Amino acid sequence: ELYQHMLEEALAAAKGGAASNGATEEEWSPQITVGMPVLIPVRHATTRSIVQGYAAQAGCRCALGDPYMPARALLREGLARGVRYQAIVLEDSPDMDACAGARTVRRHAALAGTRIVLLTSTTAEVQVAALHAAGIAACLGKPVRRAALFESLGAQAASVQLPPPALEQDAPLAGRVL
Repeated sequence: ELYQHMLEEALAAAKGGAASNGATEEEWSPQITVGMPVLIPVRHATTRSIVQGYAAQAGCRCALGDPYMPARALLREGLARGVRYQAIVLEDSPDMDACAGARTVRRHAALAGTRIVLLTSTTAEVQVAALHAAGIAACLGKPVRRAALFESLGAQAASVQLPPPALEQDAPLAGRVL
């Protein structure tokens, strides 16, 4: 019941309505550049709608990607079309190795600076630490809160400690890692 209530509030806020309790959240982070391209390949339709609405409210230019393609492939497709996504918002799933996928993105020279935000229902501290070490900028619990998404999209990249990657140009993709 609580989860349903939170989803309803999030949908109302994403559609531009006020939360049912009248509370207002802080405005978006000043570090978010208006027009910042954000890729959102999220499987769950409600979550995708909420994230897209919040990102659009922050002035981001949103693109929905195929949630069944590896993140690196989606980002490389964007580069081929002349779009360098500054952030990608992914949804954790059992068939995805988020750490391996993040490391793969980080090794690609043109993608290394892309901010990776992971939506997850599991927020165990050990798991979050491993995800951050792999290069994921933020792990947000679902249902995602607008302020948390704004903060993760606007957070300074320097706050994420990325491992020093061995950069590659266009190595072939091996399996679905993210």
